[in-house]
Amino acid sequence: MNRSGRFSFAGLAHERASVMASGQKAGPIKIRLQAVTRSFGAVIPVRNLTLDVDTGERIALIGPSGAGKTTLLRLINGALEPDSGTVDVDGHRWGGSRSRDRDMRSRIGVVYQHFNLVPSLSVVRNVQAGKLGQLPALLAVWKFLMPETREIAPILRKFGIEEKIHERTERISGGEQQRAAIARAMFQDPDIMLADEPIASVDPGLSQLIIDTLNAWSVEKGSTLIVSLHQVEFARNNFGRLIGLRDGKIRFDTAPSNVTAAMLEDLYEKERLVDGTG
Repeated sequence: MNRSGRFSFAGLAHERASVMASGQKAGPIKIRLQAVTRSFGAVIPVRNLTLDVDTGERIALIGPSGAGKTTLLRLINGALEPDSGTVDVDGHRWGGSRSRDRDMRSRIGVVYQHFNLVPSLSVVRNVQAGKLGQLPALLAVWKFLMPETREIAPILRKFGIEEKIHERTERISGGEQQRAAIARAMFQDPDIMLADEPIASVDPGLSQLIIDTLNAWSVEKGSTLIVSLHQVEFARNNFGRLIGLRDGKIRFDTAPSNVTAAMLEDLYEKERLVDGTG
């Protein structure tokens, strides 16, 4: 909160800088996947995929169910290891060092498709949890017991759920839980935000609010934002780079203005056939 009483992401950045061991805000991040394949038994959701993402890009991943969008996000944040190929984030390759893995994860915010909130905890404690991994153990315990309510409230206000701040998470609606999960990731003040279907449980008006807020955060901080979406037109209207995935491969990677109806028909062909509409 600045002197005018208005919320600023810059304030969050300053606060995080004061507790990082280095004493400085983390530097720019570039994401690079080279010839990455990941399988689950006979299912191969990512196949020989190569992708570069520059700092500050805002990208929407689109494609049918099972295209590999969630697996790609999990590979980027180190939750999954590739069967082959390499994943590098800011020059760090996952799995080389536990301490460096932990440090890198603290710089990546994740909005999970199933929220990953603790139902029995209040909204404010769930949001506070987003930052605990960046803190020394004793300070983390203190912050969990005494959450930073004044800093968290303005983020919740942006999503229209400030009045739910002390509610147990299990007592709020699915759409409110989704917004609380996004607030938790934002409070973490990450250099990268990975959001897996962040508007799946909300109506169109709230969907626009959520995406506008995430994009504004990315612009202000110069941070990278990668969002997976099922809503194609929503992706086209709100992101500068669209990546179309099908069968674990990139079918196109381009600006929205370059995406044609034929490209989308090809992308969703299998899903239409399954639905009986093709």
